[in-house]
Amino acid sequence: MGLPSNLIIIIGLLMLVESLIVFIFPNWTLNFGKKLLRNKKTIKKAGLIELIIAIVLILIGMNL
Repeated sequence: MGLPSNLIIIIGLLMLVESLIVFIFPNWTLNFGKKLLRNKKTIKKAGLIELIIAIVLILIGMNL
């Protein structure tokens, strides 16, 4: 495992933590981003999509 794979894994882990916070606590995210996202369901969908992307990044980083 080289430097690029380690960076991809680190970015994936940071994204994973952030997406779990968005997915589990949409009210906190709603307070921070009132102008961009006003609907709680939209925030949960965005958190789920980001969670999937983070998992894919981690898997790609582990395979490099």
